Amino acid sequence: MRVLVFGAMHMWGKSAKTGAAYDMARLYVASAIRPGAKENFTRTGCGYEAAEVDCEPSVVEALQGVSFPAILTLETEMRLLGGKFVPTVVGVASDAKKAAA
Repeated sequence: MRVLVFGAMHMWGKSAKTGAAYDMARLYVASAIRPGAKENFTRTGCGYEAAEVDCEPSVVEALQGVSFPAILTLETEMRLLGGKFVPTVVGVASDAKKAAA
C-alpha cells in the first residue's frame, strides 16, 4: 500500500498507574477525510487528516534519516489486537528504492 507518511514514533516504558511495561510503535499517515451522517451526527470535509497505524519498532528504526513527509510503500500484516484484526506495518520501502529494485 502506497501512502503519504508524516512521521513515525516508538514509545516504551512502564505505566505510571499500573506499573505494566509497554512497547508500541506508530506511523502517522494521510487518510482521506470521508463524509458521513447518522441520526445525530454529520461529518463533512475535504482533503486529508492524520491517521495512526500500528507498526513494528524496527520500522521506526528503518525510517531514521528519512525526510518527512515521504511517500512510502507499506508492507502490512493483519494482527489480532484487543479482539479485532488490525493492519500492522512490518516493512517500508520508499518509491526511489522500489524503482531501483
